[in-house]
Amino acid sequence: MRQIYQHNKENTTGISRIEGTDFGKDEQGNQIEGFQYHDALWWTASDSIDTPRPPTLELEETTQYFEGLFSHIARSLISVFKPVRVLELGCGNGMLSYFLRQHDPGIITVTVDANQDVHRSPYVDHNHFLARTDKPLDFRDENNNPFKFDLVISLEHFEHIAEDAFEVLMENIDKHTVPGSILAFTAAAWGYDLAEQEHVHCNVKTEDEWEKYISAYEFKPITIRARDHNGKITRWRFGRAADTADIFAQKIK
Repeated sequence: MRQIYQHNKENTTGISRIEGTDFGKDEQGNQIEGFQYHDALWWTASDSIDTPRPPTLELEETTQYFEGLFSHIARSLISVFKPVRVLELGCGNGMLSYFLRQHDPGIITVTVDANQDVHRSPYVDHNHFLARTDKPLDFRDENNNPFKFDLVISLEHFEHIAEDAFEVLMENIDKHTVPGSILAFTAAAWGYDLAEQEHVHCNVKTEDEWEKYISAYEFKPITIRARDHNGKITRWRFGRAADTADIFAQKIK
């Protein structure tokens, strides 16, 4: 299996959990906006992590639900975009990229997440990297050539990146794509009501605002149409939730 490398050695530590909380801290011990420890840890396995979750979400039921959802999304992405090289930013447990590889073994996926425990997930492979997406990334192949992707995906991650650091995330996407590459992402359009979680969605935007923002980086919003289960041509969306923005864009330069 092909090995990809992340050459920026100043971005390999991710985000540390503040002991006993759902929050994260940087190297200087400062709490980081947007980080939510449990959000990346949906899996059932012998080394499953016991972390506080909303009481209505049972781990096994949640895992089964997401497996079905991400398997469906992966099949749809393959059908619509026919990707070969996929970069997933803020991958959580890596389940979406796992199903991309399962449904098309020819796809190379590279996953990135700042949570230091994600490497224990059964869904990530050898091309998973502990790193922050709001710090520079530098992916290269076995011959030290820059590695570019034809599809960049990110589900409910952008709203977790602080506004003043978001430019770096977009620079990472720009650096690792070519004209014609697709950016596909969802972003929650709501903030948390609970005071202890109000820092989590620190960069909430509407769908129109996200489209305008990424247009400044030469990504042109596009509408994807596909046949539904009744054979009717409709606008295709991820279908994650009604209160999330679904954005598809193509790099034009």
